[in-house]
Order: sequence, then structure tokens, then C-alpha cells
Amino acid sequence: MKTEFKGWGAVAVALRKRCAEEAMADEPWLNDGQRANLCAIAERMPNNGLIIADEVGMGKTRVAVTVARYVKECGGRVAVLVPPGLGYQWQTELKEGGLTVPPVLRSLWGFFEAWKSAEDSLKPWFEEPVLLISHVFTNWRLGEESAAWRWALLPELIAQWRIKTDGRSPRDYKNHLKLNDVWVKAAADSITAQIMDSRSSLEHDLMEAMSHEVVWGRHLFAGDIYARGEDHRIWLERAVGLSLGAVDLIIVDEAHKSRGEGSGLSRLLERVILHGRQARRMGLTATPIEIDVEQWTSSLERIGVAHAQKVKVDAILPYMKAIDMLRQSWRSSPGARRQFYEAARAFEQALSPYILRRGKGEDEAVARFLSLGEREGIHDYRHVSRVNVHPMKLDAHWRQALFAAEALSVTTRHSDDSVAQRLRLTLGNGHGIAAWLDTPLRNGKNDPGTESLDSASEHQALTPRDQKRLQRAAWWTECLNTSLRASSHGLYSHPAIFRAVQEIEKWVGKDEKVLVFGRFTKPMQALVNLLNARAMLRHLEEGRPWPQSKAHGDVDASDTDVNSEWPAIRAAHDQMNCGIALEQIDARLEDQYRKLENARERLRTNLIRLLAEGQECKNEKSSRTPARALFTRFKEINKRNYKHESLNLVARALADYVGTTSPEAAQPAEWWNSFEDMVRAVCDHDDFDEDGSVSDEQAQDLWSDISERLNDDYGSTQGRFARLMYGNTAMPTRRLIQAAFNRLQSLPQVLVAQSTVGREGLNLHRACRIVVLLHHEWNPGVVEQQIGRVDRVGSRWAKLCDEAEASDKAIEHWPRIEIRSVVFLGTYDAHNLRVLKVRWDNLRAQLHGDVLSENFQNTDKEGRAMYDEIVKAAPKFSPLCYGLR
Repeated sequence: MKTEFKGWGAVAVALRKRCAEEAMADEPWLNDGQRANLCAIAERMPNNGLIIADEVGMGKTRVAVTVARYVKECGGRVAVLVPPGLGYQWQTELKEGGLTVPPVLRSLWGFFEAWKSAEDSLKPWFEEPVLLISHVFTNWRLGEESAAWRWALLPELIAQWRIKTDGRSPRDYKNHLKLNDVWVKAAADSITAQIMDSRSSLEHDLMEAMSHEVVWGRHLFAGDIYARGEDHRIWLERAVGLSLGAVDLIIVDEAHKSRGEGSGLSRLLERVILHGRQARRMGLTATPIEIDVEQWTSSLERIGVAHAQKVKVDAILPYMKAIDMLRQSWRSSPGARRQFYEAARAFEQALSPYILRRGKGEDEAVARFLSLGEREGIHDYRHVSRVNVHPMKLDAHWRQALFAAEALSVTTRHSDDSVAQRLRLTLGNGHGIAAWLDTPLRNGKNDPGTESLDSASEHQALTPRDQKRLQRAAWWTECLNTSLRASSHGLYSHPAIFRAVQEIEKWVGKDEKVLVFGRFTKPMQALVNLLNARAMLRHLEEGRPWPQSKAHGDVDASDTDVNSEWPAIRAAHDQMNCGIALEQIDARLEDQYRKLENARERLRTNLIRLLAEGQECKNEKSSRTPARALFTRFKEINKRNYKHESLNLVARALADYVGTTSPEAAQPAEWWNSFEDMVRAVCDHDDFDEDGSVSDEQAQDLWSDISERLNDDYGSTQGRFARLMYGNTAMPTRRLIQAAFNRLQSLPQVLVAQSTVGREGLNLHRACRIVVLLHHEWNPGVVEQQIGRVDRVGSRWAKLCDEAEASDKAIEHWPRIEIRSVVFLGTYDAHNLRVLKVRWDNLRAQLHGDVLSENFQNTDKEGRAMYDEIVKAAPKFSPLCYGLR
């Protein structure tokens, strides 16, 4: 039974006490800024919900976990709504904060599993004090053909409620063929029994309303009435929410996502989650607005700000207008400055009750960097520059392709050839070329102009003007085909991809790891293939080991063959003027691979011993920790069968993590730490008991799953210098890549991540400070999220700053976080970057108070004084500004 929530006053007292204790601790879990946030939360949360909008990497999650802990200790319940893919990290954070949670609720099947067995350890959802729920939990596809168990909770709940309250069941309920699912019946029985026993009127009132307003009848047993948009879908969502129980704190991670009213996250918040009488929402997002100032409205709605309260937010538009005026005449117009001061004050007053935002200037490492000399702004610790691709420096074939694509876009209509139209818009990033190359070479009847002429002649005679236009299109198409055929190696010779390769290899040559973000899969895959091919050839030329015995695929494969490594190898061979003949590559690979296997055999022979010694160094008491229990199982398997495949897979994985195949090159403790990291990466929290332990029986079953997951990533011999992480990358593989990328000595050196997969939630900062933007976004909030993967508390950059300070390096030699934007000049790519920059400036003006970043360059003493006054007047939402800590 749910305990009575003591209220937000009690939570506030507990938070302030924790902050006082942390301030006195030798090794505090919360830094100054996080404690200041908690004090501000204690002050404001009793009045309304809050958006924690700290910049990326400032530790918002740890703040939210602390609040969740004390809501629970005060008798409250918490629901944490997380984007797909981030459940693992949230479970880790919650566990570190002293909270144990059940598996992430992702689907209806997972929802009903809580009632699959009376003897099972799982409790009903309404008995769990803290819930983790996926943003997409409500994306149920229900219709006429849906299995009855998927929608049967609503009629089952109503029927069992009437049995318990009226003493009789509804008509046609007993023995109904569609209401026979054991899990659904168990769920409805426990839910209605809990409501009957509960002192809460909230659940009782909702159940009564459901029983009276949902008309019982045969229509309830048709799946199509539960489809999205139907009235009964809403009641089904409320029934599921009733099953989860009322909650007192709703934490929405990445609260800027899915803003639309009909989105899965909005439905989850407004229809499913049952808010307690004193419920508050807490949104976590570094970008409460991204492009449009109107997004403030949806951000405030997400935390439950009522319409009447939003009237005060009318200050937002005047503030943006004042910024526009200020940028035009900040030096010459006292009126523009005065208007800005007034608008900024109103903007801050309107939003400060609902927004907490700590900026990077408050981060210890950033503040130290900025204090060491004349700096141009808060973000001066980042160095942003462009990697330009100049059209006039291209070879003749690529210049002709560029001009032909521009001409073709002008001469064709969208209906004539959509590929040709799209080609101009995406030529700079390689996506358009990939699409064009994937289309059979256009000649004869397949030319866009010829095709249009043929189809038009079947319907009506073309005017002379249309005929000439289509003839020009056919001519330009042939020019483009000719240029691309003459430009060898297809996408592997694309100028933007080649310039990206040069930039990446420059940083890798300085012992840096590089994180690359892109949007389009084929150019990203081409980049990874080319980087690996070039790395392989360098290793062969320098006599260093490479983990392949031969190049995969057909030697004569075409440049568009995705199943062969040879197109990338041929391109790399020509680009590098490699001294090894193409026909000798396989022989050289086989020869060096034999030596590598000898080294691996030594590692396999010594691995069990190294891990056992490393385990002893940890001196952990419990034998049921996941790594210890699984190591015991690993030893048992290899004792029975030394040649077991799992030994090979684990050895390869740990060699990647440690960065060597030599048993003596690392201490046993490092091998054991790597084994623990591997276990954490390859396992889901769902694999363990609630307390994070693993029994001997569980370890036996789990090891088979681990071997399978390792085999997916390490089962084939291929280069791992660069890796691709995109939508089809399995979650265990993503975690393995993430863990390896976060270790300085481990491969990959380069991680190419699709923006939608790698931009949010992933911590990739421990060994990397270089970001390359291969494909530009339109949304500056997305770019902030991308950079935030390496710009985080405890980053490699911060550690390098520590080293620079310890060695008394001159200020100009201190490291920065390096951001490189690949720009194909003269194409739509360059226009994309210009629009992004304008939007980025607007975002900074609202979230950072950085309103004159461009105008401050090289100003005089008088201008500097004006600038300082403007900076001082800019809106600030940090709790440190109000002395809260």
C-alpha cells in the first residue's frame, strides 16, 4: 500500500539538509552548482513545476535523481520518463543515487509481465515507488486485428470493479472468449483490490468515472475502437495509468522532445500518468527552445504551467525584438540599449519561477580557463572553425559534376526528376551523390529529359519551350553522368568526405580521438570504410598488426557495392600513393595476422589468471556482483573446454579495451577493470536482480546471452579504427562501442555517429575533445547536444587543463574543445550553415544571455564598457545569481 506523501515542504527540508551535509563532505557527490540547483528546487517546487535547463554536461541527471530520492523518502512516488535508449544510463544513475528501480517500461507486454506469476519477484507497478517509463510506451498499434490481451484491460477493469462494488458481473462478461488472458485478469484483480483498500480518493474517483462513463456492451470487445484517435483509446490509456498508480513527481528527460499535443510523450504525460494531488513535473533539457521563441509555450506546458500563469510570458517576444534592435545599433542608440535593459528584466522575471539554468561559465574547469587571460566570451574554451571544400580547388570532373547538378536543378521541375532536384540540395554532404549513384546510370530512355518527353508525348504535344527545357535537362544529365563516371571511386572520392578524412587523421596523428556527427547513412558509412581502409594500409606499410587476415568481399566489386571492402581500399590506395601493390594486400594481411594470432594465443592462455589476480585486488565482499558471478561462469566453461569460443571473444574485447594483446603490458587490475566495463556494457539492467546482483543460476543463462552479444560485435575479423553507430546498431553493441571509445588506449579512434542516435544522453567525453560535424543540422539545439557529448563534467578536456596548469603552460597552449564544421562552399551546404549560425545566435541570446557575440570583436574601450553593461543586464536563470547554494 502506498504511504502518504508528506508534501513538498518535507522534501524541501530534506533537500536543504542534504546540501548542508554535502558542503561539509571531503568528497561530495554534488558540486556547488548542483547544490545551488537543489536549494532553488526546494524553494520553488512547492509552488510549481520546473525546467532544469543547465547546459549540456552540467549534471542535470544527478540533481533530478537526488530530488527523486527525497520524494521517495517523504512517502511519495516518482515516474521518470526517458527517451528510447537511455534507460540503461538512468538505471545506473538512480542506483548510484540510492534508488532501486524495476526494468524500464517500454511496451504493453512488459507492462503485463508484472502480473505473470504470483510467485514472481516482480511487484505490481503501483507498488513501485520509482518507475522508469519510455517516452514511446504509449505507441500501441491497436486495430481490428489486434490480439485481445492488448486492449482487454479496460473491459476487465470495469467488470471486476462492478463485481467488487455491485456484487455482480456485467452482462456477457463470464466466459467471454476475448477476456480469458490470465495476466490481464490478474492485473485487473490486483488493481481493483488495491483501489478498494486504498485511502486515496484519486484512484477511486477515476475508477468510478471509468465504470460509469464507459458503456458496457459488445462494442467493447472490438479492437478497432482502441485505435489512436478513438474515444476508447483515451479510456484505455487512463486504465493503464490507473494501474501504474498516482505519482507525486514526474521527471521528463529530454523534455524538448515530441512537443506536439498528439505525440507519444504528450499522451503519456496528459492521459496515462495519474498525477497525485500535489504532483509536480520536472523537465530536464539543455534546449527548452531550439528554433522558434514560441517553443517556450510548449516547454512550460510540459511542466504543467497553467494558461493563466503563461500570461506573464508575454515578455518573450518583446525581448527578441529588443535584441534585434540592439544588434543593429548597440553603440549608436541609447534608446536601443534602454529598451533591451527593460525587456531583459521583464524576460527574466517572467521565466525565473519556472527555469533554472546553469551555464558553462559556472563549471569549475571552464571558469578556470576563462580566468587566465583576455577571453572573447563564455564559450571561448571551445574553438569552432570550418573545414572548407573550395569548388575551384576540385579536380575538373568534380567541378563539372557540381556545375551540372546546379544547372540540372534549374532546368528540371520536381515532377520531371525528384532525384535531380534533390541532388543540388544535398550535393555538398554526399547524400545526393549516393542517391544518384544508386540509380542505374541514366542514358537513352532513362534520362530525365527523355523520360519526360516520352511520357508527355503519350498524353499531349509539348510546346517548343517545354521541348527545349527537357532537352537541356537531358544534356545536363549526360554531363553529370560523364563527370561522375570519369571521377573514379564514386562516393569515396567525394570532396567533403575526403576533406573530413584529412581533418580526422590530423587529430588522430596527435593522439586524439574524434567524434563525427552526420545525418545520412551512406556518406557516413563511406567515411568509416575509407578511414579503416587507409588505417589498414598504413599499418601494413609500417609493419604494425591489423586484425584481418584478408580484405572482405569481391576484389572487382563496383564502387557502390556495400558488401565489399575493396572499393574503399582502391580509393585509399590511390589517395595515399600506397607502395604496396593491390594484388599483394591479401598476402600481407595473412602474414601479419598469423603473428597477431600468436600474440592473442598468449593472451588467451593467461587471461583467466590475469582476471583472477585482478579480481583479488578489488577485494569485494559479495560474490554475486555481476562481474564476479559471470567470471565464475566463464571459468567453469573454459575449464571444461579451453577452446571455447567465448574465451576468444572475451580476449578480443578486452584487448580492445586495454589497447594491447600483450598480457604483460597491463596490470591484472586493469584487465579486471576492463572485464567489469565489458560486463556493464554488454548487459542490460533487466538481466540482474533489483539489487544489481546475479545468482549462479542467472549467471549460467546470462553467459549465453553475453557470448551472443559479444559475437555480434567481435565475431568477425575487421578493422575497428573507425566505427559507425546508427539506427540499426543494436543496443549492446552501442554500449560496447561507447565503453571502448571512452578509454584512451582502446579502439575505435574515430566514432561516426548518426545524429538521431548519438546526440543525446551518450557520455563520450572521457577520451575525446574533438567533434567533426560532417552534415549540418538546421536546429542549433541539436548541435549543442552533439557538442555536449564531449563537453561534460569530468571530460578529457578538463583533465588536459589540469595537466596544463600543473606544468605551468602558457595560456595560448592550453587545450580547447575543438569543433570542426565541414563546409562544401558554393553549394546548399553553405546556405545551411549560414541559417544555422543565425539560429544559434538567437538561441544563445535567450539561453546564455550572449546577445552580441559577433559585435564584440576588436571593439575599443568605450565599446567594451557598453558591452560589459549589456552583458550585466542580460537575463540570468542560474541559482548562483541569487546566492542559493
